[in-house]
Amino acid sequence: MAENLSLDVTEFDVIVIGTSLVGSLVAGACSRIGKKVLHFDKNNNYGANNATLTLQEFINEVQPKIKGNFELLKLKERRFNFDLLVKLIYSASSFIKTLIKTKITHYIDFLCVGQGYMYIDQTFKQIPCSKADVFRNKHLGLLEKRKLMKFITTCQAVDQLSPEILESNFFKFIQEQDLSDQLRAFILYSICLLNTEEELQKTTVAQGLKALQIYISSIGRYGPNPFLYPIYGTCEIAQAFCRVAAVNQALYVLRRSITEINVDENNIATSVKCTIGQNLKTNHLVIEPTILQSCLPTSTRVLIKEKIVRCIAILNQPIFPNSAFIVIPPNTHPFNNHNPIQVLQFDSTFQLCPKPYVILHLSMTCNANQTDFNPVFDMLNEIVEIICQYKVEIESPEENNTQSTTTTTTTTSESQQSTTTTTSATEPQQSTTTTTTASEPQQSITSEPQQSTTSEPQQSTTSEPQQSTTTTT
Repeated sequence: MAENLSLDVTEFDVIVIGTSLVGSLVAGACSRIGKKVLHFDKNNNYGANNATLTLQEFINEVQPKIKGNFELLKLKERRFNFDLLVKLIYSASSFIKTLIKTKITHYIDFLCVGQGYMYIDQTFKQIPCSKADVFRNKHLGLLEKRKLMKFITTCQAVDQLSPEILESNFFKFIQEQDLSDQLRAFILYSICLLNTEEELQKTTVAQGLKALQIYISSIGRYGPNPFLYPIYGTCEIAQAFCRVAAVNQALYVLRRSITEINVDENNIATSVKCTIGQNLKTNHLVIEPTILQSCLPTSTRVLIKEKIVRCIAILNQPIFPNSAFIVIPPNTHPFNNHNPIQVLQFDSTFQLCPKPYVILHLSMTCNANQTDFNPVFDMLNEIVEIICQYKVEIESPEENNTQSTTTTTTTTSESQQSTTTTTSATEPQQSTTTTTTASEPQQSITSEPQQSTTSEPQQSTTSEPQQSTTTTT
């Protein structure tokens, strides 16, 4: 068979194992400067832990526990795309600037994620994204609005803060400010995206204020909200770098990995043995941590510091208008979650599902030593049920920016058909998940054609039984 064929070339400057974002970025960069690159991946698709899978591929790969009528979704199986790793990207992040500079944006498109919300006091409150949002927000009192604007103004004058303050703990710094608990939660979990207690303790004031400044500068860059997400899923980012590498003569082999790493007396990799038994020489080896573990003795294996428990729900109508970003702060009643829970809703404009469906991604970081995830699974399923029953009120300004109207979307659990998939994974906690936009900020995101999703037939919602489906792994 083709996958068992030996390679004619056996010596390479760089061998990369795994087509995740990091591996693909390295392959693209090395091939661009003339290095001879070989890129392996044991899977049938690109992306590794950043892969985007179809419905059936996701079931085969993750083997989740499914609750609900799964057969109905199979009718449009290939129109669903499930990301194994879901990450938001700041519009003004350095990563996007790098993608623009390297012209990777020629291979990928992004859309701006919709309105952000935080679940506080058993209601979804809008996260303000501009000065106008702050003063139009019904959930903030007049005094809170003034305090928030004063804090943002103070944070923009970082140069006036002493080095001692900049090196101190950001969480304590926020606690010392004249802010309400609601505003502190907005800043820590929705703006700076701190996900664990460890991050709260390790983040310095300088790092926290930098994240806050990136958030503020991201607003209005490609849309009214600060976050971007790639159309067709996060795998498109890794694939864009793979395309660059292939154009620059990199060699790609799927369904193949390595079983052995050979090192010299200085403990530097010199060659590898692939799964068909062929030896390949290399000057540099770049390998995914999960693959590296299988090639190392037990005593030297990679330490996993944390795990992410995830739940994916498919609904037959949106809860929030278009896409949305929701944060549930720690210790929220009645969930008593020890870490923040992030929820993302994507509609058909992101090409992750057909009309009229939407996909909800829920995730929470857990301790690596935790083995019983059933309570977390139950909690995430409970959150899905609460979201499905909620009545969301959205304020949207008129085109003349002088008035605001209220649009209400009401959904009930009886009228929602949902498929929920819960999984646990060892995902890296880095905000380097990428974003790219074209060099013309006001065109690349907003000019994305929307008509491609409107051709999807809409009769499916009227014929679907009113059921719910849940899956856990």
